[in-house]
Amino acid sequence: MNAKEIISAFEFRFACKKFNPDKKIKDSDFHVILEAGRLSPSSFGFEPTHLLVVQNPLLREKIKEVAWGQGQVTSCSHLVMLLTLKPEYMKADSEHLKKFLLQVKRLQNDDLAMRLKYYEHFLKDEY
Repeated sequence: MNAKEIISAFEFRFACKKFNPDKKIKDSDFHVILEAGRLSPSSFGFEPTHLLVVQNPLLREKIKEVAWGQGQVTSCSHLVMLLTLKPEYMKADSEHLKKFLLQVKRLQNDDLAMRLKYYEHFLKDEY
């Protein structure tokens, strides 16, 4: 697909209610979709989301039960769930953010304090 076709598909905004069981997303295409999701930027680079692919039919049935019985959960070729951290993990003073910035972003203590102070200001005054 070219850029115009991709944007056109997003503008269509059609929620598929039923899938053709004979058609599956090619593995190569699905890997591109997952990689695009994985590389999608997040505010402050905190990456508070994860993509979970669920292919097990029994687990999909259980998910369907808590997803208001939506048939798409079990009929789609690939089920991808977007998981996000609980709000308490995204507070400016959370241990999670401190560890993330130190271990993943490899900030030094001075930079860590400055980044968290700016983030706290954002949460209180801008968000």
